Amino acid sequence: MTKIQLTAKAVWDGLFLLFTGQVLMLLRIHVLQGEHKTLYQTRLLPVILAFLVLLFFFLRKSFLPLRLTGITVVEPEQDWEVYFVKLYRLMCVFVGMTLLCGSLEGISTAGALVMSIFPSVRDWITLCVDGNISLALEKVLIAITCIFYPFGYLFFCGYLILGADRFIRWQIRLFEKQINRRC
Repeated sequence: MTKIQLTAKAVWDGLFLLFTGQVLMLLRIHVLQGEHKTLYQTRLLPVILAFLVLLFFFLRKSFLPLRLTGITVVEPEQDWEVYFVKLYRLMCVFVGMTLLCGSLEGISTAGALVMSIFPSVRDWITLCVDGNISLALEKVLIAITCIFYPFGYLFFCGYLILGADRFIRWQIRLFEKQINRRC
């Protein structure tokens, strides 16, 4: 692929990764407002799942970024992999740092959850011993929702800042398949 095609694809994928981080930030609003109790009952969960399916579809395809460059034919260059890896690492680090800069509340929420985990586990064991299994299961669902935002979000940001190695390998394999199909 030409360097402009690779750059267009990296920017395209970077926007989708940034959008994924923003969707994770949407969970923060529900956790902070106390709406996490009804998160799995609302329409938000199917919307998030539909977004993830669309995200996976658009990260696999490169027809739209190629159309944006005006060059829809894939032209392999000799050193495209070196440029690709450098560009994608830079994009991942930039997106990860951008998301992490706006997540001070996530860091404080994670700290608060770590401090309150032992009393919560003790209360959960007490509910199980007393026979309130349905209430204990509800508490587990709420805890999973509350834990997912700060730790999932911080893990996602950290993965991007560290270079997103598996993501880059996956994108290289997709490009190699596309080049082999066109050649």
